[in-house]
Amino acid sequence: MRRRCWPLLQVLWPYAGILLAWVRQYGEYPMELWWIWLAGFVALCLANVVSALHRQKGNALIGMTVKLLLIPYYFLSLFLGLILFISAPAVILMVLLMNGLLLLSTSAYTLRGVYLAWRGKTLSTVWAIVFAVSQCIFVLDVPVSIALFIYEKRRPC
Repeated sequence: MRRRCWPLLQVLWPYAGILLAWVRQYGEYPMELWWIWLAGFVALCLANVVSALHRQKGNALIGMTVKLLLIPYYFLSLFLGLILFISAPAVILMVLLMNGLLLLSTSAYTLRGVYLAWRGKTLSTVWAIVFAVSQCIFVLDVPVSIALFIYEKRRPC
């Protein structure tokens, strides 16, 4: 599959999981379907990390776009987590782990952009460290990915 398809699948897969949960509410289907979805989720996150490591340019744009498109998913995830807090604590743990994995896999693109800018001497070491650490902090990763994209657009080629 072409490398540019992985970020698109990374965005669509979590929404498919929410759709799957919604359909489960109104009908019955085998629990194995959840395990298949979860295995696909993990495989897709790993594929995105590998894809990010092989990209040479456009990383900041991809990272920023994926993060912005996943904002509604995170709100839905928070809402579902609040609803399920009392009835299913194990589900909350799974949602938190999935959100963490999603954060790291989407941050791979931005981290690769930071590394390439630092290696190309267009980004100082201090700013590279600040950008890299912020990509591992939930919520802060989105504005910093936007800032990195703006920085890459403004710097001379």
